[in-house]
Order: sequence, then structure tokens, then C-alpha cells
Amino acid sequence: MRREFYALTIILTAPFVLHALGDLVTGAAFAPAVVWTAVALVGAALFVVIRFLKKRTTLLAGPRADRLPR
Repeated sequence: MRREFYALTIILTAPFVLHALGDLVTGAAFAPAVVWTAVALVGAALFVVIRFLKKRTTLLAGPRADRLPR
């Protein structure tokens, strides 16, 4: 989860963006689908939480050379 959260965020927000772009290209009024909006919000919330944990805590810290057993 240390590195994959960027990809997870893209996977969860892409359907919302693609739906919005589809509405823009077809000329239809932008009407966000409830499902894609909820999934995108979950993806954004996960991104913020995991980024905070990665940058501000050692919870997601990987093994470093000075912490490896000898």
C-alpha cells in the first residue's frame, strides 16, 4: 500500500472523470452519476488518508538499511 495508493486513486476516480468527459463531448448537460461520484469521493478520501499516514507517520514506512537485522 506504500506505493500503490497512487494507482488506486486513479482507478477509483477515472470512471467519474470519463463520465464527465463523455458528457462534455456529447454536449449533454453534466449530470454526475451517484455511483461514480461516491466511488471518486472514496478514492479521494483514501488518497488523503494514506498520503497523510505515509508523510506524517511511520505506520507505512518500509524497511530501511539502518533498521534491517544483521
